[in-house]
Amino acid sequence: MNKQKFLPVILLGFVITLLGGCASGDGLESYNRSMYSINKTVDKYTLKPITKVYRAITPDPVEKGVGNFFNNIGEVGTFANSLLQGKIDNAILSSSRFVWNTTVGLGGIFDVATAMNIKANKEDFGQTLQTWGVPAGPYVVLPFFGPSTLTDSVGLVGDTFLSPINRYKWHSNRLRNSVIGLYYVDRRSRLFKAEKMLNSASVDEYSFVKNTYLQHRQALVKDGKVENKAMEDDLDDLYGE
Repeated sequence: MNKQKFLPVILLGFVITLLGGCASGDGLESYNRSMYSINKTVDKYTLKPITKVYRAITPDPVEKGVGNFFNNIGEVGTFANSLLQGKIDNAILSSSRFVWNTTVGLGGIFDVATAMNIKANKEDFGQTLQTWGVPAGPYVVLPFFGPSTLTDSVGLVGDTFLSPINRYKWHSNRLRNSVIGLYYVDRRSRLFKAEKMLNSASVDEYSFVKNTYLQHRQALVKDGKVENKAMEDDLDDLYGE
C-alpha cells in the first residue's frame, strides 16, 4: 500500500479536527496586516499593470467572453460541491448551465443559461466543509490569494483539485500556463470596480476588506439567505459575482 497517497487525506482530517476548536476572528491580525500590505505591493508592480494593459487592448465583448468562459468552468466545482452538500436541485441547475453554455454558448463564451433564467448558487469546497459542520476558523490573509479563513484555505486545495484546468491533460505546459495566467488576469480585472469602492471608502482598508469578505462568505454558505439583502447585493458587486 502506498501511504503517500493517503497523506493529503490524513492532513486534511487533522486540519479539520483543529478547526473544531477555532472560532472565527482575527487572532492573526499582526501577520494578516503585514501580508495584506505585501500582497498590495506585489499586485501594484505585477498583476495590476498587466491587467491594465489587458483591459486597454481587449474589446469589452471579448473580455466578457473570457469571464464567461472561466465562470462556465467553475460550474464543474459548483456541481461537485452541490452533490457533496446534498443540494441536488442546485447540482441539476449547475450541470444544466454547464451543458447549455458549453454547447449553445460555444464553450462558455456566451452565458446563454442566464439568458434562459437558469441560475445556480455558487458552491465551493470551503462552503462544503462549513455545511458539514466545520467552523470557518480564524481569518487569514494568504500570500497572493488574499482574504480567506482557515477553512476556506483548506477548501482552496479541494477546489484546485476539482478544477478542469488542473485536471485536463495538457499537451503543452506553455498553453496550460497561459490559460492559468489569463484566469488570474481575468479575476484581477473583476476587482477594479471593488478597488474604486475601496478607495472611496473613508475607513481602515484592511478592516473593510476583512469584514466584507467574511460577510460575503457567510452569505454564500447560507445561499444568500441573509438579513440585510441590500448589503449582500453590494457585496456581490464588490466581488464581481
